[in-house]
Order: sequence, then C-alpha cells, then structure tokens
Amino acid sequence: MYEVPLKNMSKKHHFPFKLGCTSYVYPADIVPNVRLLAPVFDDIELVLFESSDYSNMPDPLVIAELAELSKQYNITYTVHFPIDRKAGSEDPRERFFFTQQAISVIELTEQLGPFGYILHLEGIRFPYEVSEVGPWKQRVDSVCADLARYADPKKFCVETLGYDAMLNIPLVNRHSFSHCIDIGHLWIYKQPWQEICTALLPQTRVIHFHGLHEGKDHKSLIHHDKEELKLFINTVLRNYSKVVTIELFSQDETFSSVELLKALWEK
Repeated sequence: MYEVPLKNMSKKHHFPFKLGCTSYVYPADIVPNVRLLAPVFDDIELVLFESSDYSNMPDPLVIAELAELSKQYNITYTVHFPIDRKAGSEDPRERFFFTQQAISVIELTEQLGPFGYILHLEGIRFPYEVSEVGPWKQRVDSVCADLARYADPKKFCVETLGYDAMLNIPLVNRHSFSHCIDIGHLWIYKQPWQEICTALLPQTRVIHFHGLHEGKDHKSLIHHDKEELKLFINTVLRNYSKVVTIELFSQDETFSSVELLKALWEK
C-alpha cells in the first residue's frame, strides 16, 4: 500500500488558501487516492474521464464513500469535467454531447457539494485568426447558458487555456461564473500572466499550480524558475484565499512541489 510521507502531514491548513491536489497522485483509483491524500490536503480535484475507450465515472457507492471521506477529513472537492469533447467545437453535435456529459457529472457529484466545477471552453487555441473569436464566443456562450441552469453559477470555473485568457472575462461576467487561473498554462503559452492574474483574481475560485520543464507543463515546481515562482507566490497567492490545486499526477512531483511551495512561502 502507498504511504504519504509523514513530513507532508503538516501541509493541511498550513496556508490561508485551501491547498489541493488531484485524485491521481498515486497509480490507483479515486477512492484509494482520496483516502491517502485527505489527511494532507484541504481539497481534492476529481479528474474525470469518459470516452469510448475508458471511463472512470464513479458509481453511487463510490460517491457515498467520497462523501464520507469529505466529512471525516473536512475536505472539499473540485470536479474537473471530462475533456474528450470540446465545449466550443464547430460541430453542434459535439457541443451537445459535451453539455449533456457535464450535466450528468453535475448530477452524479451533487451529493459531494463540490466547491467548483473546472470548465474548459476549448474550440480555439494559439495561433488563431481574429475572425475565429466571434463565432467561438457564440458557441461557448450557449453552452455556458445551458450549464448555468444546473448548479450555482459561481461554481463553474472557466480555466485559462491555449488562447487569450482575457477572452474569458465577458463570458464569466455574463453568466456569473468564476475563473480558474491555470498559471502553468499562462506560462507555457507565454501570456502576460501578471496582467491576467490582476484582472482575473477577484473572481477566481480555483488556481491550478504546476511548473514547466523542457517545454512541457504539469511538471514539478522544483524544475521551474525560482524567481518567477517567488513572484507569483508573493503577488498572487498571498492575496488569495480559495483553492490552489497542485495539478500534478505522481507522488514525487506532487510532494516535491508542496515542499518547495512551503519553503518559498516561509521565506
């Protein structure tokens, strides 16, 4: 059985924000991960998949067990909608299937009272033509309107992806949604992250935190430029009180990132 290093037990409630991780830190299913991680973290991102080849959608027994672990360890959950379909696809059938899939996830996880739902509005990405932006906005605006009927709108957290993050602001405002700042995405796409964070932070409910290494994101923070990490911590995280998810998918990368975050925070 996997073990959580004892030195990491002090991370729970250590920061003014809720420190989170993914449900796939260990090579095991969701429940074993949550059992190991709930004593350490304040929030766990349930990373859900559903495709013709693979699905990890929890059944009612798993949901009941996750709800019990939430009470036992005083944790919350964020739920990441599946990303096998694009909310901003030019194909109306794909947008329909995305919406129906997201609604089914909302209904499935309602018992958990999720802190937020992580929403990708994919459909354009760098490089794109200016002429593509208007049609994309219309497509995702319709999807957002449909979803808003099924849960508290502020729980829908629109993630910064591979397009200008400022494009999310009108959508978030129109539907009373929230932002999910994925700082690793802003870094890898070389977006002006300080300007973006200043603009988005007041309505940000979740931050995804991971580093870059050899041109790839979702890597341990230990590989990332330390001065940039310190600048982000001091200008963004010190002014934030909601969920910060270390969005990594292995034990070593997750806990090395948490240890570095704690060290930089205390300096």
